[in-house]
Amino acid sequence: MMSRGSDVHDCSSCRAKDKKMERMLMTIEEVQAELVEARKQAAESASAHFAASAQHKEALEQLADALEKEREDMAEELTKTAEDFARTVSESQSLSAQLQDERNRRVTIET
Repeated sequence: MMSRGSDVHDCSSCRAKDKKMERMLMTIEEVQAELVEARKQAAESASAHFAASAQHKEALEQLADALEKEREDMAEELTKTAEDFARTVSESQSLSAQLQDERNRRVTIET
């Protein structure tokens, strides 16, 4: 109904529509609040994943460093073993030559 001299419209149909609009606005506000909370949780989750990723990267770098150190140690040990083997072969060849010289000397003395 329209009241005389007033621009305010006040009928039950419009009041029902106003109530429906209020509920929709409340629903929109609730959805917006949920979106804000979801964004906040997503940011926290992303931050946690980033921190975990940084920790994993650090752990992988430490592992790579440890593996490189182990490789260097093994290469050093292998080099030392190869040098020891070469020295042993050289000494063995020297002893074999001495033994052969001694045999040759005995053969010469006996003949």
